Amino acid sequence: MSFEQLVANLDKSRMLDLILSEPDELEAYYEKYSVVELPERVREIALPRDFDSVVFTGMGGSAIVGDFVRSLLLDRASAAIEVMRDFKLPLHVGRGDVLVAVSYSGNTVETLRCVKEGVERGCYLVAITSGGLLERYASKLGASVYKLPTGRPPRTALA
Repeated sequence: MSFEQLVANLDKSRMLDLILSEPDELEAYYEKYSVVELPERVREIALPRDFDSVVFTGMGGSAIVGDFVRSLLLDRASAAIEVMRDFKLPLHVGRGDVLVAVSYSGNTVETLRCVKEGVERGCYLVAITSGGLLERYASKLGASVYKLPTGRPPRTALA
């Protein structure tokens, strides 16, 4: 049996292909989203230098996005970068902070709770999702929404 046949027999969900395609997908998303367009209502006041902190909220594989960004920017970011995997935001998170909500499905209860809490506290919201309630809510608020491709295991949707 060849290696390819062995992989085909053992890897029914094509996880190896998805993992190997990750670098190309990251590069494509970097090119697509390297310039973030802020909604007009916050463009003048919500420049990156004005943010007190950036807080990623997500569960499971979705939180990996925050870990990845934090590790890339740890020695270059002037604002604090936090990654939350919880039902609640820390008390200090509020106005002046960017809340990046990551949920592949868009229906993760913990993430949606943090989004509601963050919006009530005056956070600037950015949503990363393939759809669901998160996309609808963020769009309704006029927040930035970055769409992920559908039809893949959430843990492989880093970009």
